Amino acid sequence: MRGCGRRCVPGELASRHMTESYWLTEPAEPVARAAGNGRADVVVIGAGVTGCSCALTLAQGGLRVRVHEARRVAEGASGRNGGFAMHGLAISYRTARERFGRDTATALWRFTERNLDRMEELAGDAFRRVGSIQLAVDEEVEAVRAEFEALSEDGIAVEWVDKLAPPLDALYSGGILLPLFVIVTVVFF
Repeated sequence: MRGCGRRCVPGELASRHMTESYWLTEPAEPVARAAGNGRADVVVIGAGVTGCSCALTLAQGGLRVRVHEARRVAEGASGRNGGFAMHGLAISYRTARERFGRDTATALWRFTERNLDRMEELAGDAFRRVGSIQLAVDEEVEAVRAEFEALSEDGIAVEWVDKLAPPLDALYSGGILLPLFVIVTVVFF
């Protein structure tokens, strides 16, 4: 840990050199700090999107929850990401079907849909379903079309797009529209 010496605690160097998140530059009401009196049933470490979602869900279930954050709410990774929440896995749906079988791939996709629905309940106005498009250049059209067909065969909301608006029409040959793609403004979550 160059430049920090022996006096640093883990993460301190990164914390000292982080710039302010774009999402945190807007004025906002300060978050109320609890006195910390009384016993907590659960302690959540980290007030990013995962920690806050976990804390809220546990509190709604009747538990006394305390959240500890080293900086400000959503000041770490949650406040610096692009705010995309996606369906499915990191691998393509078609690859998931080949690797795990059709039923498991579909079940995993539906599981992520249910999680997005839950995020929507928790996030309110910070959650927007805007859709996304996976664009294909000429040599990718066959693979992207196969992905579309796999999704479509399994009843997943998807559309094939042949006609693209300028300037995309000069660059791409088609694509898949996923109408339920989500953007989350995490710091407002």
